[in-house]
Amino acid sequence: MSYVVFVGGPIQHAVTKGSFHAPTRGLIEQLLLDLEARGLKTLSAHRVEAYGEVDMSTEWNAVSRRDIAWMRMADAFVAVLPNDPGGGPMRTDGTCVELGWASALDRPIILVRDSAAIHSHLIRGLAAVARVQELEFDAVARDVGLVHEAIETFRAAERSGAQAQAQA
Repeated sequence: MSYVVFVGGPIQHAVTKGSFHAPTRGLIEQLLLDLEARGLKTLSAHRVEAYGEVDMSTEWNAVSRRDIAWMRMADAFVAVLPNDPGGGPMRTDGTCVELGWASALDRPIILVRDSAAIHSHLIRGLAAVARVQELEFDAVARDVGLVHEAIETFRAAERSGAQAQAQA
């Protein structure tokens, strides 16, 4: 059975003047390709919605049903939280909802963000209540393999936990 990774991030607020935020698109595209090349299955609204080109403005029920189903299928969630052109966190309401789902479903979470950006307390404190690995956005942009390394760290912990339970 293939390991499933749901990759989320902004769509609506990443599109300005008909163009998707280039650094975010580049990182997500490279990340998806890297994970797939390593044999992982990916789930991505960015691909399904063609990075904002598909009009989903009246499809909120369908998007919500799809994304919660994906989260239930996923073994891990990667949240890409870029900065906006002004240097602050880019608005991404859907990703924040998905972070809540991931933590409630006890999915490992990889946050890809600029740690110097002032995110909400609930994002900055998420590791207090969920399994979270934070990676710097710029570092991942240079080496998307860092996300796979984080996933493998979670997988190794899950395997050792399962072995410990089996021995008990």
